[in-house]
Amino acid sequence: MRLKVMTFNIHHGQGMDGVLDLGRIAEDVRRSGADVAALQEVDRFHPRSHFQDQLRRIGRRLEMKHAFSPSINFGFVQYGNGILSRYPVLNKQVLYLQGVNERRSILSVRVDTPEEPLTLVNVHFGVMEREKAQQFPFLLNLLKQTEGRCVLMGDFNMGEKHPLMDMLKPVWNKVTPEPFAPTVRSGREIDHIYCNFPLTRAYAYVQPTEASDHHAVVAELGW
Repeated sequence: MRLKVMTFNIHHGQGMDGVLDLGRIAEDVRRSGADVAALQEVDRFHPRSHFQDQLRRIGRRLEMKHAFSPSINFGFVQYGNGILSRYPVLNKQVLYLQGVNERRSILSVRVDTPEEPLTLVNVHFGVMEREKAQQFPFLLNLLKQTEGRCVLMGDFNMGEKHPLMDMLKPVWNKVTPEPFAPTVRSGREIDHIYCNFPLTRAYAYVQPTEASDHHAVVAELGW
């Protein structure tokens, strides 16, 4: 089995030039060649993004299935995480995480690949240390309950050497981009991809973009 995955915080489609352009986000996903993509900071029906259902719009443009988890709800306005998939989505699970500044969520989706069903987990943790300390155990509990092969992706808002990230070992192994490149403008690497199964091929890289304040991380996996 060969699979190309992507994690990308899209900053609700607003690029470094201040322009909101979902077409650039869709083109970044297309350029990556990803079979599945975990997106964070996705708007639905938000005034700042012209009341668009962003995930559905990107999915239609790329002819990909989609699943969404609203971290925040203000009436019909939503903001959260999404997964795009070239394969059928069998089911989804949303786990809400309380935060100091805003609620976050974890989106878990089961997709039907040609070889076997595969679980994809998309996370976006809070920025503050006490938020991450409160939220991370919920991820660990979810992962313990996940059966079979799983790919964990997202904006963790911390580097791989953070003490919390050490709690993923030894079951979860990071697919490390080569050469090293930051995933945010500050020079830090806070967007990661992990697997809970041995790989015969594992190659990852950071895909630069001006379409968001994060760069995408793309990985080619084989098993």
